[in-house]
Amino acid sequence: MQVISKPGTRCPMEGRHRDYITDAAAVEVPDTGFYRRLIEDGSLASADVPSADVPSADAAPADAAPADAAPADAAPADAAPADVPSADVPSADVPSASKGKGGKAR
Repeated sequence: MQVISKPGTRCPMEGRHRDYITDAAAVEVPDTGFYRRLIEDGSLASADVPSADVPSADAAPADAAPADAAPADAAPADAAPADVPSADVPSADVPSASKGKGGKAR
């Protein structure tokens, strides 16, 4: 498998700790737990790419939108409705955390 280090970092090679995988070029390494753990924790990225000249049988045409894609004019899924206040805007009904028992700011 081929791996590359995340930008600005380097990772040691398995068994050759003075040799490093950098962000300059992908390196061929054996498919071992050592490299899989580095990929899983984000230190390395897999640089394996599928063959571009043989499309997979279930590949959609390049200009087709995914079946579960929302229409272009739809609101984002995480957008709050217009009549619901945002969670990061303090409400007049909620007491401030900076006030003590007497209601005065400390």
